[in-house]
Amino acid sequence: MVWIFVVLFLIIIFIILLLLKIKIKVSYSYQKDSHQIMITVYLIRIKIFQRKIDFNAKRKDTHEQKDFLDVIKEIRGHDEIADFKQLLKTLKQRLMEAKNAMITVMNNLSIHQLTWKTQFGTGEASSTGVTSGGIWMIKGTLIGMMYEMTNFKCEPQIAVIPYFQQKGLQSQIDCIVSIRLGKAIYTVMQVLRYTNINNEAYI
Repeated sequence: MVWIFVVLFLIIIFIILLLLKIKIKVSYSYQKDSHQIMITVYLIRIKIFQRKIDFNAKRKDTHEQKDFLDVIKEIRGHDEIADFKQLLKTLKQRLMEAKNAMITVMNNLSIHQLTWKTQFGTGEASSTGVTSGGIWMIKGTLIGMMYEMTNFKCEPQIAVIPYFQQKGLQSQIDCIVSIRLGKAIYTVMQVLRYTNINNEAYI
């Protein structure tokens, strides 16, 4: 009889764990010489996981790579501006195509904080203006998709600050989301299943 009570006790504990919410804090920052993300996971306000990923360590031949801002600055003629706008439209289309995969992940999320601030300048006013509009379009598309797919518990704080006479790029994203542990496990399984189906479709 004792083992029956032990099994029932373990089942109850397991069910309680599945119903607990985990909170995930993500902080991402990008600058020319600093590109990193910090992920922290809390369970019952206890930090159970934290990892900092420094993308700078993975970048190779940085001196030989062309600066993104230099590419933007070269956009001067009407044809080049049109090509750049078409690139932004293509990126937007790709985001829309990834919507189904994102729905699987985000349907069960609650967002408690979302701050996204971008400061940039190409050193040339016209290309900075074009890029500013493109960044606003990308951010607006992403936030709109997130509103459709997830539950916002806050008002997103979004900013784009152009520097027309300076050259530089900085972006900072701070986000806090929560999800029940059981739903998190189910979501991971669904994403893996969705990924396998897509891989088979391309074979």
